[in-house]
Amino acid sequence: GSADYVSDAIAPYLYYTGVAPAQMGGVITLDAVLNYNNSVMSQRIPFREDFRKAPGMAECYDAVKADNNRGNFILIVYRTNRDATLHAKMVNKWAGEENPKYKILSAGIPFDNVTAIVDAREAPYWR
Repeated sequence: GSADYVSDAIAPYLYYTGVAPAQMGGVITLDAVLNYNNSVMSQRIPFREDFRKAPGMAECYDAVKADNNRGNFILIVYRTNRDATLHAKMVNKWAGEENPKYKILSAGIPFDNVTAIVDAREAPYWR
């Protein structure tokens, strides 16, 4: 989980590189990049109506549907009020690449502490 990732990967990295945590802008984790598939209908969207109603996800849902459900993207989920600077840097860097294979879909979510919401199981989209 996230706590293990921070304690087992991020903390040692900071220690060995001599970077203070306050100097970091954030961490970009490419998680579950599975299988690029540009075929029509290769991307299934689970719980379509819930996904479409979830904060920040409607635009992504619409973009995937408009592209005939192709699996040719990377989804970036970020906290709009906490991660906007890091998100912008990632998107700008990606856009500067020559002919990137994957397009980016971004979903800004309006939560500060996602972990607390999930841990409390109070989120309306909890399954």
